[in-house]
Amino acid sequence: MLRETAQESADSMDANYRWFHPAPNTLAAAVGSPRMWERKPDGKDLNFGVVRVGVGMTRPEVTWGEPQNMPTDIELEPVTGKALQEFGRYQSVVYNLPKMVSLLVEPWYALVGEREQVLGLMRAIICQLAFSHGPDHVQMIVVSSDLDQWDWVKWLPHFGDSRRHDAAGNARMVYTSVREFAAEQAELFAGRGSFTPRHASSSAQTPTPHTVIIADVDDPQWEYVISAEGVDGVTFFDLTGSSMWTDIPERKLQFDKTGVIEALPRDRDTWMVIDDKAWFFALTDQVSIAEAEEFAQKLAQWRLAEAYEEIGQRVAHIGARDILSYYGIDDPGNIDFDSLWASRTDTMGRSRLRAPFGNRSDNGELLFLDMKSLDEGGDGPHGVMSGTTGSGKSTLVRTVIESLMLSHPPEELQFVLADLKGGSAVKPFAGVPHVSRIITDLEEDQALMERFLDALWGEIARRKAICDSAGVDDAKEYNSVRARMRARGQDMAPLPMLVVVIDEFYEWFRIMPTAVDVLDSIGRQGRAYWIHLMMASQTIESRAEKLMENMGYRLVLKARTAGAAQAAGVPNAVNLPAQAGLGYFRKSLEDIIRFQAEFLWRDYFQPGVSIDGEEAPALVHSIDYIRPQLFTNSFTPLEVSVGGPDIEPVVAQPNGEVLESDDIEGGEDEDEEGVRTPKVGTVIIDQLRKIKFEPYRLWQPPLTQPVAIDDLVNRFLGRPWHKEYGSACNLVFPIGIIDRPYKHDQPPWTVDTSGPGANVLILGAGGSGKTTALQTLICSAALTHTPQQVQFYCLAYSSTALTTVSRIPHVGEVAGPTDPYGVRRTVAELLALVRERKRSFLECGIASMEMFRRRKFGGEAGPVPDDGFGDVYLVIDNYRALAEENEVLIEQVNVIINQGPSFGVHVVVTADRESELRPPVRSGFGSRIELRLAAVEDAKLVRSRFAKDVPVKPGRGMVAVNYVRLDSDPQAGLHTLVARPALGSTPDNVFECDSVVAAVSRLTSAQAPPVRRLPARFGVEQVRELASRDTRQGVGAGGIAWAISELDLAPVYLNFAENSHLMVTGRRECGRTTTLATIMSEIGRLYAPGASSAPPPAPGRPSAQVWLVDPRRQLLTALGSDYVERFAYNLDGVVAMMGELAAALAGREPPPGLSAEELLSRSWWSGPEIFLIVDDIQQLPPGFDSPLHKAVPFVNRAADVGLHVIVTRTFGGWSSAGSDPMLRALHQANAPLLVMDADPDEGFIRGKMKGGPLPRGRGLLMAEDTGVFVQVAATEVRR
Repeated sequence: MLRETAQESADSMDANYRWFHPAPNTLAAAVGSPRMWERKPDGKDLNFGVVRVGVGMTRPEVTWGEPQNMPTDIELEPVTGKALQEFGRYQSVVYNLPKMVSLLVEPWYALVGEREQVLGLMRAIICQLAFSHGPDHVQMIVVSSDLDQWDWVKWLPHFGDSRRHDAAGNARMVYTSVREFAAEQAELFAGRGSFTPRHASSSAQTPTPHTVIIADVDDPQWEYVISAEGVDGVTFFDLTGSSMWTDIPERKLQFDKTGVIEALPRDRDTWMVIDDKAWFFALTDQVSIAEAEEFAQKLAQWRLAEAYEEIGQRVAHIGARDILSYYGIDDPGNIDFDSLWASRTDTMGRSRLRAPFGNRSDNGELLFLDMKSLDEGGDGPHGVMSGTTGSGKSTLVRTVIESLMLSHPPEELQFVLADLKGGSAVKPFAGVPHVSRIITDLEEDQALMERFLDALWGEIARRKAICDSAGVDDAKEYNSVRARMRARGQDMAPLPMLVVVIDEFYEWFRIMPTAVDVLDSIGRQGRAYWIHLMMASQTIESRAEKLMENMGYRLVLKARTAGAAQAAGVPNAVNLPAQAGLGYFRKSLEDIIRFQAEFLWRDYFQPGVSIDGEEAPALVHSIDYIRPQLFTNSFTPLEVSVGGPDIEPVVAQPNGEVLESDDIEGGEDEDEEGVRTPKVGTVIIDQLRKIKFEPYRLWQPPLTQPVAIDDLVNRFLGRPWHKEYGSACNLVFPIGIIDRPYKHDQPPWTVDTSGPGANVLILGAGGSGKTTALQTLICSAALTHTPQQVQFYCLAYSSTALTTVSRIPHVGEVAGPTDPYGVRRTVAELLALVRERKRSFLECGIASMEMFRRRKFGGEAGPVPDDGFGDVYLVIDNYRALAEENEVLIEQVNVIINQGPSFGVHVVVTADRESELRPPVRSGFGSRIELRLAAVEDAKLVRSRFAKDVPVKPGRGMVAVNYVRLDSDPQAGLHTLVARPALGSTPDNVFECDSVVAAVSRLTSAQAPPVRRLPARFGVEQVRELASRDTRQGVGAGGIAWAISELDLAPVYLNFAENSHLMVTGRRECGRTTTLATIMSEIGRLYAPGASSAPPPAPGRPSAQVWLVDPRRQLLTALGSDYVERFAYNLDGVVAMMGELAAALAGREPPPGLSAEELLSRSWWSGPEIFLIVDDIQQLPPGFDSPLHKAVPFVNRAADVGLHVIVTRTFGGWSSAGSDPMLRALHQANAPLLVMDADPDEGFIRGKMKGGPLPRGRGLLMAEDTGVFVQVAATEVRR
């Protein structure tokens, strides 16, 4: 609680100080605003003569004292005691607040330091004085021998000498020596006493003008001009140290090389010196010559009309019969708004919300609309206007709005202008600073109407919160408190009056009947917070009766029907003549005034110019020609005219242009089509648009056009995305905007994948923009993170649109259904990364991905895996399509979904329905993006009744309300819109990522690691090379290496510890025989010859004996006769060979009575391992006629007898292969099955695995219920 109080106090001080003492570099933008020359020497304005010099530390408004029963240091518990002491010490000052000096406290100030710093600060001081003080309150003089440094001050009216004039106006008070200054300004000191500080003065008011003298000349004569006590009303700034009087410590501001100012500390309220030792005072403000000159040139156009006399005292409104006369406007094309509004600065006065709009019909007097509450003497805070077509309703609306604008500056009065239809009445006010927003065509979308009402409710809540924070009940009391605080030199957040104009409101009630009650409630609650409703419609009928009860004034033009006139409250309105602008002003039942509205949209002609252009007097240049002279600080004498060239006469035109005489004679008739005369109202609006003021925006644009991704990321980061590129320390990606009409903002819609939300599910119906959302997410990550930090691997199963991200440096792969191998390799690569990181994280002592990121990218010490990846994202566009195409692959994906996030491997998927996901992984998606859903029952972020309101537009979605709103369901929806995956420099209809690719590629040359792919041909020697370095356990390493796994590009072995056999099937020319040749080649490498004719093997080396069935006789030379015990190529040979093999195997069967140790050691027989290799088993008779049936009984006892069966078969008719006894026995033994190029129409082969088209040598190795694609090592086969 104490910390919050301290922070609120510090924030309040910061806002207050910076309001009254803004940074110098902000002043140029505020020139011409009502804040210019706001300081008053009336004794009430404590900031008069106070000028900022930098920023520093200040004691807080809220002070902290120890409690009476505060324990001693010994009694304090160490941790909390230390925290309490640190809290008190830290809260003893407020940092980075403006630091000021007062011109009314000391007669001299010395700026001591390096010259460039001194000049930079002096320029800042001059700019602040010139901005906040009028030239009649502060005048400035420069005395310098370096006039180039001060050339820019010629533009400031404060340096003009009102007593002396030259050809350029007031002579500039810039002098080169003390002597020249004294000679010209001798009377400045005449009759003046010594300097009297403000705190010692008997008068609260300050004599003006106060003179500031900048002494930038090394001249000791200053002591002859001014004494140590100074001169009353004069402050000197010594920049050279030439004056002996500036050596007094309390008058010195000492710089060091870093811009730090040291000075004697003073009391903040009394300005009294409180210590005789210099402290740190401030970090100096600095303004360059260029910045100062820009500011001075902007200020040069402003002059005082009269010496700060109240404008209201010199403009007589008595007898004014039209709006412009009332406001004292002679030329609508040249309005001095500062002067106009100067007499209307009292927001609590009678003129608040009181504006003329027309004349009484009986006596012609100007008629006023007063929108204050009835208890304040007004006509009511809310009102209606009505009038049938042609009655002048739209013109009356514009007239009232413009008249109110003329009577109030934009910081005091704001408008929201809404029109159910085209907006003809309100569109002309676009760009006027009084207008927060113009909203048109509301009737086209009821959602826009609801959104508009939400914004009004939100504005009531915002204003209520502001009032509650100030401890007041309503806007009137708040602004009264604010006025008192400003008088004491403090300020509060502005709370201007808000007029909400709704044109054609009756159409609203027709489309949305509940709007009557809602607007009535808004009107009742909004009046306390200065929210005023002005409703206009062509007709009013009985359904608006409830709303009309809350309406104060009524401006009723001609009604179309008696019923409409009766509903408007003025029955006679139906009898009005058809005259535009003629109507009744009803204040009450008894007070009804007939009026004629003023037509401000009449033609505008410049004063002094005839309506008939041909009669306009020609402005002919005199032959007396004055030679132009350079404007400098020096005195510029008036020159006599000299003969000049003959110049053709020119004529001033009504639109302000000037035509040559030739053009006058030959000009076209101004009444011809295409020539338009400007209107008074339009000219005034053009003048208002020039005022620099940004109103509070309570209405954000509807979600019709997606924002560009760079604009979104810039908004999210608070800086251009390319600045500090890659510095993001989290994995939060902005993907769109959230529309919060109640909060009046559209914050970025983000996805946080750094924690529980590591996996992302994007749900949406067809055409909802799921693929675009993926593109946007990837582009967002590319603009916030480097290719070393995040990588993306995409499976595009929805459309080819996702391929547009393929060239982004962060994207390592984009594969689709036309590239099944690329799809498999992508999944395999990331699954292998998960498995590798399981091992490497343990080796490196990494406990979490947060630690991994800190070590790899955050500079934290410690080892990290050198796998070349950061956070990796597997992106699957259309999960269902992938699952239907590849059952094996989707199981691998599901493993990544469940295990990957712990190791920095994320999965992002799109789906039409959540039910398309496999049940085990549905809970694996912590981040969820819901676009327009195919079934609202899938909605989890919002209730289903809200989800159905998402419009049928790509990219639109909904999230839950993320703020407290008492009148709303907490699971109500906020509409969202996915950003466009292209830069803002591209057209709005571009959704390709080429611009992102180009922009990111200019910043980084890094690239996400590409997916490694198996080569089309992999030699057996290459496999052996990989096998020689393989240190894996439990995979059969050291055995027969015959293929490369697609999963991790590691060798695949015949792992006899798990299974003794292998089946190979595939279509013609798929590489079945080559597979056998490779395995036979490996047998020859790893085993000693084991045929009967072979010599005995070396001790310790196993031997192998091959029994070969080769109907096509292509493997006869794969191994020599010392390995091949028997071979057969026809049926009789196979029958005979199988008899011999069966006899040999029978001799190896274990006899009865063996011990457990003997059974485990297989010691009952010795000899070579027997390999039965059968190529093209389909060429042998199946069933009981199979010549292999004698060997079949030994298949399931293969480990006992040392038998290994390797069989190939064509794929055709695989579903009937079970009729072959050998294949049936191998299936029963769970022998691995390699399915090479195959026909997927055969259906499931094993479990839920199918075959499919594959290149030569490629196959799916199925073991039990799992499968992995492999590339068989190539070995030359005899043809």
